[in-house]
Amino acid sequence: MFLYHVTPASNEDSICSSGLLLRYAQTVDPAVYAAAYPRLIWAVEHTRRRHRADILSVFELDVDLSVLPFRPVSSLPGLWSCPVDVPPDRLKLVARLCPPTRSLEVLSAYASSLLFFVLSHYAPNVTYI
Repeated sequence: MFLYHVTPASNEDSICSSGLLLRYAQTVDPAVYAAAYPRLIWAVEHTRRRHRADILSVFELDVDLSVLPFRPVSSLPGLWSCPVDVPPDRLKLVARLCPPTRSLEVLSAYASSLLFFVLSHYAPNVTYI
């Protein structure tokens, strides 16, 4: 099962070396939150607003429910929580998202990378030119 954790890009180095740690949770009940693919756009927007972050990193979590106790969040279908730290060997950086800007070059690169990211998940065996 794959879930996605969205975070400000400034956290990327720490997450890659230490994993997702509960001590950094900013919620009443400390937990690591991750979204299923259909809720990924919501997670990106939520993270951008909550952290006032313009540049985000998206990590893919290869979740083995027998090893990591992720449970669905009943109030938000497609959102999962885990009450323990997630080690870095369970994470894979899959995308760095940048916000749309007025620069056509940056916007074009953003659109291309986001399109490739989406298409690679829907049709992973297709070669894109």
